[in-house]
Amino acid sequence: MNSADIQQKILTDDDFVLSETKKIQYLYGLKHEIRYDLSRPNMDFSESVAEHVYGMHIISDYFLPLEDPEGLLDIAKIKTIITWHDMDELETGDKVSWKKTAADIESEKTAWMEVVPHLPDLVKDTVTRAVEDYESLASPEARFVKGVDKVEPLFQIYNHKGKEWSLNASMTRDDADRIKTQFIKDFPYMQRFTTVVHDAMEREGFFAA
Repeated sequence: MNSADIQQKILTDDDFVLSETKKIQYLYGLKHEIRYDLSRPNMDFSESVAEHVYGMHIISDYFLPLEDPEGLLDIAKIKTIITWHDMDELETGDKVSWKKTAADIESEKTAWMEVVPHLPDLVKDTVTRAVEDYESLASPEARFVKGVDKVEPLFQIYNHKGKEWSLNASMTRDDADRIKTQFIKDFPYMQRFTTVVHDAMEREGFFAA
């Protein structure tokens, strides 16, 4: 199938969306291939921020030709923003998006500045430009990355381990939808995946009542 065929299938066929989700999740297997002959517990659902960034690179490659078929977005800029966008979490740690307070969100906007002095001089300007763009959503590339950031967890969580985590965290369908909606409103294929996967999660009992 070419891109146009895939676009049509995504918009009209729920089963195709779920099939594509499973194919992307196959690539997520690298998150669990541990290096240096070490291992994680088999049932461990933990994920580092760096593994989330890897997932975003995979997701951006999938959605970019769908959301930008004319190739107007700068791919190198997208990749750079993805790589550096979560540098603030070196200082703040990661918090579950739908549990963040207004104060948490506000502090994230400047926490990355605490990171920059610790970086090699050769990358400081790159990181500063990338994160400033991401935080302000000034460019179409930054807005695309923000959308990718919000849909990436779909592929991480739609499995039996994710179901256990979701129920333990008492996540509702509203929680899951609310943190994504405003950032994917201009991306119909990200919207479609979100709707289909969240519908499947609701049918399969992922969400708290």
